[in-house]
Amino acid sequence: MKRRNLRLSQLLVDIIGEKHAKGVVGYIIDIVAIFGTLGAFSTSMGLAVDLIGAGIENLTGIQNGIEVQVGIIVLFIAFYALVMFAGMKKGVSKLANACVYAAFALGLIILISGPTAFIFSYFFDSLGVMFNNYIRMSFWTDPVQKSGFPQAWTMYYWAWYFAYLVMMGVFLARISKGRTIKQLVLTTITFGSAGCSFFIAIFGSYSVFNEITGALPILQWMTESGVSSAIIQTIKSLPFGGIILVTFLIVEFFLMSTTMTSAAMAVSMMTTKELDHDADPDVSVRMIWAIGIGAVSMAAFFMGGSIDTIKSMCVVVGLPMIVLYFMLVVCLMKWIRRDHPELFTQTVASPAQAKEQTVELNRVEA
Repeated sequence: MKRRNLRLSQLLVDIIGEKHAKGVVGYIIDIVAIFGTLGAFSTSMGLAVDLIGAGIENLTGIQNGIEVQVGIIVLFIAFYALVMFAGMKKGVSKLANACVYAAFALGLIILISGPTAFIFSYFFDSLGVMFNNYIRMSFWTDPVQKSGFPQAWTMYYWAWYFAYLVMMGVFLARISKGRTIKQLVLTTITFGSAGCSFFIAIFGSYSVFNEITGALPILQWMTESGVSSAIIQTIKSLPFGGIILVTFLIVEFFLMSTTMTSAAMAVSMMTTKELDHDADPDVSVRMIWAIGIGAVSMAAFFMGGSIDTIKSMCVVVGLPMIVLYFMLVVCLMKWIRRDHPELFTQTVASPAQAKEQTVELNRVEA
């Protein structure tokens, strides 16, 4: 549409009007979007930092305390600054691709060296359970047994996704020029789900197998030391566990670093008043937002740093975003109806009518 910014308030002009988009309502919408994006990524960083800290503690004996966690966050920011000011964008792109290949290689190593038959069997069984119970699971609140699982995890993930959507939408739009809406939606759903299924099937099944056979006391590790420590100890139990753990931590660090680059870019684009065609926001703006993301993550650790603290922060920032997404869907439908009215015709046209419509459309386009 040749608009020179990606602020959410400008995307909602068709609903709230130009006057409100440039007024108080627009500022509130933009602030909610920015706050949600910061909270979402800070949640991811908080979980990653705790995991990397647990790995460092396991390898070196240095306690995974607030000093180590803050140090890791500072390292993330320093790496981002190096990328921005040293002009290493192409290098980071190659690094990100290498990390993805390394992550899949780790998964394949576990698949081959672990209980391969059980992993496949457990995956397909779980897939069947999901398809068979999809509707019930979607509305499951566990009112009888009151385990608290859907409230603590399912709804938390929903809020996390809601908070992430703005950032991911801006990022995907940025890299998908020339693609159709159909291609974008189908690719995001299929490949995103396939990637998640790959890792959950392998790492999850490996953990379940070791717990039910008694090979590893994974639930005990989770109770005594926390989720991050249990993950690290499970990975280290693999053949050549020390080498695999070091590789895992390196991959985790660089994957989060490249995701931080995307987050800072998205927020910078949402807060820049005017952008030239295909131009990036100013480096200083991106650096300020990278520091802001790190600061919010640090705040979570200073507030206790537990996974419950991080989850609560994500729920708080994610829920207000739901209203904005309903508004964005309405705007999208308005744009499609305006640009492609032929998609919304209620009756099937006769060949003569179809020919007339085609001629009329060609005339309009000309």
